[in-house]
Amino acid sequence: MCIALEILTFYVLMEKHPTEFISSLTSSSSSSIAQNVLLKEILDNCLPPPILQVAQELIFIAKLAVTCLDALLVQNHGQP
Repeated sequence: MCIALEILTFYVLMEKHPTEFISSLTSSSSSSIAQNVLLKEILDNCLPPPILQVAQELIFIAKLAVTCLDALLVQNHGQP
């Protein structure tokens, strides 16, 4: 169930299925990728940029989803 939550989280943020993004997380160290990904790269580019407070909340949500996915991958030895 946890993996579905991450996929749903990134789907909502990106407005598309996050297959490529999640594949990049599973193929290398998610912490290094998560640190190098900008919020504007994840968010749906059809929408205007969020105000600062909303951006901070979205960053928190994205970090939480990456952390949960990372924990799940460690638990499953790299298999989502």
